[in-house]
Amino acid sequence: MQTWLFGFLIIVVSVGLAHVGILWVRRAVPLAVLESHQDVAGFIIGVLGALYAVLLAFVVVVVWGQFEDARTAVSNEANQLGDLARMAEGFPAPVAQNVRAAIENYARFSMEQEWPAMERGDAEGLRYQSAVENLWKTYGAIEPQTPRENTLYDQSLERLNDLSDSRRARLHISHEGVPAIMWMLLLGGAVTTIGFTYFFAVKNFRAQALMTAALTTVIAFILFLILALDNPFRGAVSVSSEPFQRIIERTQPAR
Repeated sequence: MQTWLFGFLIIVVSVGLAHVGILWVRRAVPLAVLESHQDVAGFIIGVLGALYAVLLAFVVVVVWGQFEDARTAVSNEANQLGDLARMAEGFPAPVAQNVRAAIENYARFSMEQEWPAMERGDAEGLRYQSAVENLWKTYGAIEPQTPRENTLYDQSLERLNDLSDSRRARLHISHEGVPAIMWMLLLGGAVTTIGFTYFFAVKNFRAQALMTAALTTVIAFILFLILALDNPFRGAVSVSSEPFQRIIERTQPAR
């Protein structure tokens, strides 16, 4: 809810500032002067608007792709944990119990420690942690006794390697974002594009104000969308840790 409220405030403040700007220009520049420059201003805003629209579309596609990559990494990681839990049933009871306990510990650590750190954009220091090492040590202590256990063990190690790759991808995505210089370009482009609408000689001030407000609303909403998707693990629009909760629920009854 706080994210959506923040987005609403961004739009309201942007529209308010745009309205103040158009009022100031109308008072400072006579309508006749605006009319004399309208053709040139129209040509420039056409080119500028097209370039800025392409930039916005490009950034939205990039951050949405990053969001989808984060969701895919989490889904893959949870699926790999589930595969390990299922294959553990093929080992003797004490071994299976140790594996399930290590998987549950991994899932709890991810939810309780890694998710808050990823929300803050500070998960790089969690790359090597006891829960991960414990899972590897648990499998390192297994000594398969039968051909069937050997097959299960080899497949489990493959899943464990895939699990480590998915986790690294998740942590990497969590601290990647839109660079500051790109934000400067996005905000500067927004101010410039909206500012050009002030210099059109529309005799009906209310009509011009409404058109400027509509353009400002669209641009502000797109910028808010980019901001909301910039960290896939923060805010109302974020990747959930629910798949790990389901893994915990799956391991508990068998213990």
